[in-house]
Amino acid sequence: MSHAVLVFRFMLHKLLRGWGRIVVLVVLAALAIVIAVVLRNSAEATLPEDGAAFLVWFGLSIILPFGALLIASEAFGDLRDERTLVYLWLRPMRAWSATAGAAGAALTVVVVLLVAPLIVAGLILDVDVAAGALLAAVAYAGVFLAFGMILSRPLLMGLLVLLVWENVIGSLSSATARLTIRSYAASLLVEPGWDVGTPVGRSFAASIAVPLAVGAAGVLLAAWGWRRAEVA
Repeated sequence: MSHAVLVFRFMLHKLLRGWGRIVVLVVLAALAIVIAVVLRNSAEATLPEDGAAFLVWFGLSIILPFGALLIASEAFGDLRDERTLVYLWLRPMRAWSATAGAAGAALTVVVVLLVAPLIVAGLILDVDVAAGALLAAVAYAGVFLAFGMILSRPLLMGLLVLLVWENVIGSLSSATARLTIRSYAASLLVEPGWDVGTPVGRSFAASIAVPLAVGAAGVLLAAWGWRRAEVA
């Protein structure tokens, strides 16, 4: 069995043991579905535009990035804080095997607990959110995996990035929105002329390529952090 698969299984088991985090994510995901049902049955809601606005605001701006932060940053972060990461370093494995396995485990948890419920909410609201949510999950999981590997306070720094950069600066203009993950993911589910409360309008090719590139860059940065910490 390859080292990447071993790390994947180890990390998946580890992440699923964090019951506090899991309960929070399940509640948020369930809330997304409940609100989608309420919107569906509301006489004042204009579907699917209002549904898309809700999914962008609540799904792509809050629960998905927040959930990815809670999960991915703790993959390596807990082990490093507990000083038990050394037991993985002592195994003869390459950095890419460790980080690929950890990224796969984090992404699996995020997809099952958050992306899947958002897809259900999208079906209720007649909005195809699958591609946007999955690509956003890839990007956020990669970025926050790197945060957990190289930063001493990944949760705090991740929250600052989400609150200040993604949700404040990214909402100022179309130019600043181009620097956020949310803008590219949201562009895949918003039709021309819809107002979802944040600048979108990225091209289809960019909406696919940018989140994938960001996620890959995060995994590579985590691998660099692994090598650096191993040497240190």
